[in-house]
Amino acid sequence: MKSVPIIVVVIDGGADVNHRDFKSKIWVNPKVKAMEIDDDKNGYIDDIHGWSFIGGPKDDIKGENQKW
Repeated sequence: MKSVPIIVVVIDGGADVNHRDFKSKIWVNPKVKAMEIDDDKNGYIDDIHGWSFIGGPKDDIKGENQKW
């Protein structure tokens, strides 16, 4: 089987994905639109730029990663 390179990025909760320096470089999931449903059927709702795994798919850890 041929190997395929992947990129894994961990971004601190304080990153602004709409910042002018990042916006054109942040990965966008082409199968997802922000409609509060699991468009791509992977168990994560609105995972447009990946997922914050601190709360899991059900976001069961509220407030742990607050925006100030």
